[in-house]
This record gives sequence, structure tokens and C-alpha cells, in this order.
Amino acid sequence: MQFSTCFQTRTSSPLQISRNTGTYESTSLQGLYPIGEGAGYAGGILSASVDGMYCGFALAKQLSLFHGDIESTLGKAQNQKGFVKY
Repeated sequence: MQFSTCFQTRTSSPLQISRNTGTYESTSLQGLYPIGEGAGYAGGILSASVDGMYCGFALAKQLSLFHGDIESTLGKAQNQKGFVKY
């Protein structure tokens, strides 16, 4: 079995749209859910997709479509010195 490591950094977007850490909703514009590389929360396609999954679960929870815990389904992201480990 072979494993590969993917390193990504947040260098593509020069700014980051502020969002609520629990709901993923923008702190300045209600109803906006900034996610992924363009919003400054990801550094590449892999981290953008994971960020999108977390945001999707948070939105589903906000709309009462999901009644569980996001971390119990996807796991808890661990920020370690510039790298996010899922």
C-alpha cells in the first residue's frame, strides 16, 4: 500500500473573508458562506473540497436538515503550524 502526502498553503488568496467559526456564515453579510480558496480558507483543491464539506454540513445543520455533530461525521480539523490535518 502506498501513501502520498499533499502540502498546501494559503497563498493564493491575498485576503480572507471573515466568517463565523460555528456556522461558516460571513460575519459581514448574512446568507453568504465563504468557502475554499477564493475566500482564503484553502490552499488547493483538496483543502477547498474539505472546507466545502464542513460548510455544507454547517449549513444543513443551520437549516435543520442535519441533526448530528459535524466532527463526528467528518472528523476534527487540527491546525499544526500552517498545515491543517483532517
